[in-house]
Amino acid sequence: MAPAAAGAHQQNCRSRGPRYIEPVLLGRGQESAIVASVLTAAREGHASGVVIVGEAGIGKSSLLAHAAAQADGMLVLEAGGVESESRLAWAGLHALFRTHEGAIHRLPPPQAAALRAALGLEDAALDGPFLVSAAVVTLVGTLAEERPVLLLVDDIQWLDRESLEALRFAMRRFDADRVAMVLACRSSESAAPDASDLGDDFRRVEVAPLDEAAVAEFLDTRVPLALDHRIRHRIIEAARGNPLALTELSAENAIATMERGSVPLATRLEQGFLRRAHALSEPARRLLVVAAANDSGDVREALAAGAAFGAGEAEVVEVERSRLVSVADGAIDFAHPLVRSAIYRDARPELRRAAHAALATATEPVDRLRATWHRAAATVRPDEAVARELEGLASSAQRRAAMQTSARAYRRAAELTEHVGQQVRCLTSAAEASWECGDTTAAATLVEEARGLARDDLAAARADHLRGLLEMNTGVLLEGFEILCTTVARVGVADPRLAATVLVDAYRAASFEGLDDRVRETAELAGRLGTDGEDAAGAFVAGVAALWLDDPDRATPLLAAVTERCRPSDEPGALCLSAMAALYTGDPGGALKDATRASVLARERGALSTLARALEIVSFADLATSLTRAESSAQEGLETARETRQNPSIAFHLGTLATIAAFRGDEAACKRWAGEVVDLTRRHGLAMPEARAIGALAVLDLGLGRPEPAMDRLERLFETTAHPVIRLSSAVDFVEAALRADRPDRATDVVRLVTGWARTSRTPSAAAIAARCAALVADGPDAERGFEQSLRLQEGQGESLDLARTHLLYGEHLRRVRRRADARPHLRAAWQVFERLGAVPWAERARAELRASGEAARSDRSAGPASLTPQERQIARLVAEGGTSKHVAAQLFLSPRTVDYHLRKVFTKTGISSRAQLRTLDLER
Repeated sequence: MAPAAAGAHQQNCRSRGPRYIEPVLLGRGQESAIVASVLTAAREGHASGVVIVGEAGIGKSSLLAHAAAQADGMLVLEAGGVESESRLAWAGLHALFRTHEGAIHRLPPPQAAALRAALGLEDAALDGPFLVSAAVVTLVGTLAEERPVLLLVDDIQWLDRESLEALRFAMRRFDADRVAMVLACRSSESAAPDASDLGDDFRRVEVAPLDEAAVAEFLDTRVPLALDHRIRHRIIEAARGNPLALTELSAENAIATMERGSVPLATRLEQGFLRRAHALSEPARRLLVVAAANDSGDVREALAAGAAFGAGEAEVVEVERSRLVSVADGAIDFAHPLVRSAIYRDARPELRRAAHAALATATEPVDRLRATWHRAAATVRPDEAVARELEGLASSAQRRAAMQTSARAYRRAAELTEHVGQQVRCLTSAAEASWECGDTTAAATLVEEARGLARDDLAAARADHLRGLLEMNTGVLLEGFEILCTTVARVGVADPRLAATVLVDAYRAASFEGLDDRVRETAELAGRLGTDGEDAAGAFVAGVAALWLDDPDRATPLLAAVTERCRPSDEPGALCLSAMAALYTGDPGGALKDATRASVLARERGALSTLARALEIVSFADLATSLTRAESSAQEGLETARETRQNPSIAFHLGTLATIAAFRGDEAACKRWAGEVVDLTRRHGLAMPEARAIGALAVLDLGLGRPEPAMDRLERLFETTAHPVIRLSSAVDFVEAALRADRPDRATDVVRLVTGWARTSRTPSAAAIAARCAALVADGPDAERGFEQSLRLQEGQGESLDLARTHLLYGEHLRRVRRRADARPHLRAAWQVFERLGAVPWAERARAELRASGEAARSDRSAGPASLTPQERQIARLVAEGGTSKHVAAQLFLSPRTVDYHLRKVFTKTGISSRAQLRTLDLER
């Protein structure tokens, strides 16, 4: 959409916020008090939200009006969902922020560009909707710096999906912000979102019918008619405490024709509205249908389209006198959303289509996209020209990250074309857009339709790729794997590059499934593709498959080539591939650098799906050197994976959190996290994350001095998964547990495995682990040489759990052979690192050994950095590195005020008073 056309589009299709006038609320004391508490919290610097739920006419809008009237000193931003506008992406955000577009320039440039593109203020492409959501967080937080902000959104069941998701995303990230959000949702509307989907950040308030006393007062004070006792009783009985029903059923023209029986209340109200409409002249009735079909409410458009039915300004006056609509400021507003829906649904289908056709002609000069929607609504038979227009509309919406709008347009285009190939393409594109916006149910339905129609291999492969990803991430992992492998086999010759991309996803599924026969299948497919030497994706799969199948000599050069090709990239996906290759070759430092850079780029672009996967590697690689950093990354990754509905990633991050709790000796937390992993993985067939949970419980047992159950768990881990990185990262635990449980024979094969891996990977970290494992099973001088070699290989790599464990094991060995003086430096070094990293049971073990060697050690577990939460620590680290509040907020999808709030808590907990002093803190403690 060109900027000029976009501006016209937004001007004409604005989502109108209700023109609130404070009502006198009857019988709504509890609900009013809740709304008042939300406003008070916002004024005091605590963001909060409430969603008001109830049937049509129950008084939701009155409560929103009450909130607006009580918002003294607050900036009130208003929007209202309109049924016909729900397909117009970002219409809700435009309604909220249309008077504050000038503040967008204060946002970080990527966010500002994303929001301008979403609102149609400039022509630009977006990578995804999440950067727009992040921009909403920053913009509202920025406005709240000047005065508290109240966002009022009525009828969210008809708000466009993109805007609703952005508001939900923002509310989850507001904390110490002067922001209140009050939403209203119709409970009886089939399209209404479940208010629970909005998350725990919104308090749900059900608006109940008025009680008897409130009903009596309502009729006495609000109804200007003297009602007969019997009629009054019938009205009360029929209205069931609904204020709108009490008003409408009390109207003089409704009393005599009031129907008896069990007709739903909403239907009774609609019938009353329709009686008024049917009393109008034919041109006036048709003008009402045009207004109901229009998605802008613009009176000029209604008159231009109404002219085709003989309607003009006289008919506008006529329909306004009926009290069904009001006309002001160039807009036609229906008296209630039920009026609009009743008028539209009551109209004959041919009249609705004629109204849309007239609106298409009226809107063409100012907004071709809306004209296309109207033409599509007016079309019954296949029309290739309209189908092509809809494809163009869908593509334009996709560029603006309007995925829900894009999905609808592609779906309608598929319905209006007779060409099977185009139908498959449109249905697949609709499924991809639905997947991107998180509507996995719609995506699955659409992709099945596309797959059923596909006649050529490439079209089928595109559909099956998405079908496999859906099953892998939200269904049964093994079924997703089978779909992806079949897709690779079908498309390999026709499009090897596409096949390699699908193969990487198939490998990811195989690795999470955890069995080497699945990986062997991907290896065979990679070999048949023949892309090892020229394509990073193919080389990666071939390399990791060789490593799984105990062929490290072939694996190492392939994986090294992947890193060489992908590391210079600025694409987060390519950097994640490089990081994974580095992990497999025993280079956690390189993996951490690549994955960290991938996470930074993914945040900048709002690519949350990729961010969740990048943080898997960041947190895993950080485990060795900083439990606190690993925890911050895993917590963020878990939230992000849940946001993007990626079950394998959710399970991975849960496993990392379980491992962190295990090293800290927090048995309750470890078992809780591990239990969540097991529950999730067993539902979806994720053996590898389950193995990680088992490994975390083994580390917990080992740290707490329970080697026998630790050994049992580790043997189960090796039976559960053949994943080489998981096995190798647990190898030291396995060898130590076997020796401490007096089962040294079980350690031999694992030592051989680690030694072979170190020989081919040629990295110091892998060689250090192998030397330590060999030292554990050796005696006399051989053991000492192994420990010394391991320590030498870890020189210059900084403090880590691995280094501390090597010192601990070496010190224990020396003390056992009665070389207590030689043991003390190693035991002291181990204790100090464990103590600093918060590995409590390991620190206690080292301290006990040190005491047994003849040296006392006093624990220093003071507060300060150790008491910081993961989010506080993450913010402190970024600020210590030189980030401003605004920069840190953009990185973490928070508002600057929330960053400052957490920073003040950091100052209080650590006893410092300036940002400069953050650099002096030991944030890894």
